[in-house]
Amino acid sequence: MIMPHYLRIGEKKLSRIRLTIHPGATVTEVFSLLRKVEIVGLPHSPQTIIYAVLELVSNSLRALSKKTDPAPVYVTLAFKDGSFTAEVRDEAGGFDPSTLPYDINLPADRIDIESKAFHAYREANGNRHFGLGLYIAKKVFDRLEIHFFDSTGNEVPWDAQEKHGTLIRGSIAIGAPHGAARREAESTSR
Repeated sequence: MIMPHYLRIGEKKLSRIRLTIHPGATVTEVFSLLRKVEIVGLPHSPQTIIYAVLELVSNSLRALSKKTDPAPVYVTLAFKDGSFTAEVRDEAGGFDPSTLPYDINLPADRIDIESKAFHAYREANGNRHFGLGLYIAKKVFDRLEIHFFDSTGNEVPWDAQEKHGTLIRGSIAIGAPHGAARREAESTSR
């Protein structure tokens, strides 16, 4: 029996949902909004996926809080072309991956969240930032992509002079056991 894949809000069954999150929204408000979305047909825990998206949105909102005229955060959840995708897009100016307490290119299972680097990162940020948002997303999604863009929407490298925002895309292959697509991607990239 083939399990159907769709997103549901109330009685509506959809293949794609786009949420606009006000830059002044609290994490509690965002969580309340995300909980209204039901993800049907994945072998993964929908609650875990929503939590990973919440962590990414929280990072975006924190970065936007430093802007004088912040734009909304856009969250897109979709089933398409044999995968489930979650995207979080903000116009918070991007970030420098080298400031994270780990190498963002490492597979999640090779990141030690109890390392000295993590503890130093937490202390340097007054124990208000833990460096776990992207790590959690790496654990949840089979594939995680980070893209930076300029004010015209063109993709730029992370170390570009002008970064206007960030797009983070996590995807899960439908039909593959959790982690199978990640293991295949890791084995082909070495």
